[in-house]
Amino acid sequence: MIRHTSSCLSRDGSSLGDCTGSCTGQSFDLPSVIGSLTLHDEVMLPQSSRGSFKRRSVAGSNDTSPQYVAPKRSCAVSNGPDPIEFFNLYCDRSGSKVGPCGIERLCTDLCIHPTDVVMLILAWAMDAKTMCVFTRSEWLAGMNKVKCNTLEDLKQRLPRLEAVLHDRATLEKIHRFAFDFTRDGVQRYLEVEFAIDILRILFGHRFVAWGHLEAFIAYLGRCRYAVVNRDQWYNIFPFAVTIRSDFSNYDESGAWPVLLDDFVEERRAALGLKVPGAAVARGHDRTRDRTGGENSMFHHPMD
Repeated sequence: MIRHTSSCLSRDGSSLGDCTGSCTGQSFDLPSVIGSLTLHDEVMLPQSSRGSFKRRSVAGSNDTSPQYVAPKRSCAVSNGPDPIEFFNLYCDRSGSKVGPCGIERLCTDLCIHPTDVVMLILAWAMDAKTMCVFTRSEWLAGMNKVKCNTLEDLKQRLPRLEAVLHDRATLEKIHRFAFDFTRDGVQRYLEVEFAIDILRILFGHRFVAWGHLEAFIAYLGRCRYAVVNRDQWYNIFPFAVTIRSDFSNYDESGAWPVLLDDFVEERRAALGLKVPGAAVARGHDRTRDRTGGENSMFHHPMD
């Protein structure tokens, strides 16, 4: 659901499009409450659901007067669609999770692409831990949050899910969530390839539209950094939403990571913008990073 290619890839490299066979799961029934009679009664049950008067005989009693017998009711109580049934439509054979195959079918049923931003928002709502996998507990908790118990519920909810990108605080939460969701296992960094995919999904959306997105992606693709650490990733968001297109409000003496300093310097030169003197002075400090200083991401990718 995060890849820029035509199909979603799981961490083991399997493609959503490679799924074969059906992804059927176990069925789960809601628990039923069943009462029982303890009297030695011979009860004549009504023939219809409306109830009736029937004679009944009770042990030790000569009373044969008519007694009202309540209509027979189903033991199962329905409070609407069962969210577990919704989960079972897409879970794998284990019945414990929705995997790549199930996610592909969900996207097909929703008429959206696996790389649609809605899938990232849904993963955030579920607090999913692994890319291209929704566990049973994650699914049920997430669907409860977005108030969706059926496929039709989710279809109708899609515009409202997408609309959360209008809210800057929520957008930043999703941006931060994406770091842990997309990184590989216990790694403390995000591979540039996946970073580019997430940036396209979030900042390429019409509700966000970062003007320097393509330039920044091109820069990531050719710069000396093979990975993006947490601090760098977290700083990309405020940089994208607060820095003007001419970088006139970018403070070189601030706490921006070197990754962004280098990008600003490169873009200013490409656009013919004046480079403040402070940026030149800061360039000398960055030299130590490039040659193996303690802050060098090139030499210490997990810091």
